[in-house]
Amino acid sequence: MKHHIAFALLMSTAVVAQTPEKVHPKPSDFAMQLPLRLSGDNGVVQLQLPLSVYRYAQSAGLADVRVFNATGQPVPFAFFHPTYGTTTQWRESEVSLFPVMSDAPDDQFSQMELDVRAAQDGALLSVHAKGLGKKIAGSQLSALILDLGKRSIAESLDSLQLFLPEGVATSYLANLAIEQSDDLKLWDRVAQSRIDWLKSAAQNSAQSSDLINDRIPLSARAGRYVRIHWLEGKPLQFKRVVARWRSSTTPVDEAVEMILKPTPGKVAGDWVYASSPAIAAEEIGLNLPNANTVMPVSIGFYRQQLTPTRKWLFDAIIHNTFFRLNQNGIERVSSRLHIAPLGSSEWVVRPQTAAADAPELVLRWHPRTMAFTAQGGGKDSEHAAFILAFGARAENLKLWLTSESPLSQVAPGFSEAELNQLERASAGEAIATPVATKAEATAIETANSKINKRTFLLWGVLICGTLLLAGMSWRLYKQMNGGNPSE
Repeated sequence: MKHHIAFALLMSTAVVAQTPEKVHPKPSDFAMQLPLRLSGDNGVVQLQLPLSVYRYAQSAGLADVRVFNATGQPVPFAFFHPTYGTTTQWRESEVSLFPVMSDAPDDQFSQMELDVRAAQDGALLSVHAKGLGKKIAGSQLSALILDLGKRSIAESLDSLQLFLPEGVATSYLANLAIEQSDDLKLWDRVAQSRIDWLKSAAQNSAQSSDLINDRIPLSARAGRYVRIHWLEGKPLQFKRVVARWRSSTTPVDEAVEMILKPTPGKVAGDWVYASSPAIAAEEIGLNLPNANTVMPVSIGFYRQQLTPTRKWLFDAIIHNTFFRLNQNGIERVSSRLHIAPLGSSEWVVRPQTAAADAPELVLRWHPRTMAFTAQGGGKDSEHAAFILAFGARAENLKLWLTSESPLSQVAPGFSEAELNQLERASAGEAIATPVATKAEATAIETANSKINKRTFLLWGVLICGTLLLAGMSWRLYKQMNGGNPSE
């Protein structure tokens, strides 16, 4: 019995020894490679996966994607969800000034009309005061009209900065009313602000302690023209006025889409569209080939039924009517349909009515973003610092040591804001991995042959060990039940 136990232990050791060892993947293990370039100054960078990755990726979870440095070693990476916030941009422009001269009393200011000459694009050429239908001649400054000029739709007026004319050596105080208009007729008061220039008496400019409040903040209102009127203080024609504009930009919609071509389905009348399982579609649509077409369809996937008879079943998950119609000279096209993220290597479209021509299937989604540790990058600017490799067979994934790492091990201690601001790697064009030479192919074939022989040996040893353990168990059972087998 002792000899049998020793032999069983030996067989178990042989089984463990013949188990294939996991290895690190190499760039040559992937179908495609994409060069990445960085500034070289940051230890952690981000990359939004290009469309080409989704064309060739074979795994729903992008498990067949790796990043390699210049020496061919895999580097740690992790997928994360950026939360880019709204950014604010500023622009300053000097505005055109038009003084309004009038001797009319302040209580008639609201009744004052303007005699205006303007170019076709709205730019002011001249401005004069009118009252009760006639021009008012005067020598006193009553108001200032500002032409802000053209602006983009995204911009809003943030503030006005006023500059005193040359020769004003004393302090100046005033309380101003700011009104805005689109047509120079109807004015909307948008601000009332006090401005101050309090100049010190120090002769040495280094010891000067001037207090200046020359900026008037404004609320976001529309209107190309601004009117400045004095509520308190002596009217003064400013040397110049500078407008500061604010524009807020939200993150660019970085969704991408892929158009899939149809092929005949497994069931007559169906159309099948080959896709990548890595695409988790968020919107789906059809490009109808012919005008004036209405097409109700069901979209889903095939499922194979094995019993009682083998056949293909259709699981519909989407029912919608797509159309392309011309009406009064305008083409109306059905919009993309929003869906919960869904992916498959094959989509099926089943029309509910007869259709001669097959449509194209459109999938739209937001690509995933990865962060990776930029260790071991190339120093030669003529070569890629890193390589993104993708498109590997599923059986290879089980033999690899590396996979996606936790984000805390790729960017330890990074806040959400810091992750959003990571440098973005610049991706080149995806290229197919070079095919192995004849000598390399022979070496690979020899290695595979050895692996196959080891596999057969492994199974043989495993079967023998199983039979031996079964015999030992039977002998032990007979001994426990009063038997007396010979040793």
